[in-house]
Amino acid sequence: MSPLHVNRSAACPEPVEEAPGPALLVRRRLCEAGSKRSASKGPVLLATRCSLPATSSAFTIVEVMMASVILVVGFIGMIQGITIGSEMLATARRQTIAAQILDHEIGKLRLHDWTYINALSSSSSATYSSDQASINTAIAASGVSFNIASTVATITTDLREVAFTVTWTKSGTNTAATTATGSWLNQLSFAGPSPIARTYTRSSTAYFGKYGLNLKH
Repeated sequence: MSPLHVNRSAACPEPVEEAPGPALLVRRRLCEAGSKRSASKGPVLLATRCSLPATSSAFTIVEVMMASVILVVGFIGMIQGITIGSEMLATARRQTIAAQILDHEIGKLRLHDWTYINALSSSSSATYSSDQASINTAIAASGVSFNIASTVATITTDLREVAFTVTWTKSGTNTAATTATGSWLNQLSFAGPSPIARTYTRSSTAYFGKYGLNLKH
């Protein structure tokens, strides 16, 4: 064999999987010694490489379980956020409808003369139905029913006050549960099986004068 050829088959056999120990340490040192000898004798004609046993790594079952718990908690928070956001949008939409009802009723009174205004009397709360189809369509799409009541008072002989109050109730239970109920998902998210019922109120007051005074606040 030529002195320029290097045969490392004895020092560096094919890589095999084996447990760390004295044998692995001896093989590593033999490989390092062979590399130094080949470098001192100049370039080699047959290049070989000594491979050490490869080590593999993977996630343990505990790490996978912890990652799963974190994902579940994140999904629950996202679902709760979407639910709260949807409820806020629905509340804002109903507030807008209530404001339209109040403006519509006060606007109708402004079309009447003093004789009609002077004969007005208070009315108790009743389910509201408008003479405008667009308002009735918006009420039907909101998912709740609106009640309206009016209060009429005489400020002076030629000045009257008319106040309208609109109320609506969001469906749900009457009181909050003291403990979380329902499925394990509801209990984990501290949410009951049904939302809490809430009643909302919006009011507006207008003043009508005999000689054209028309104020609102």
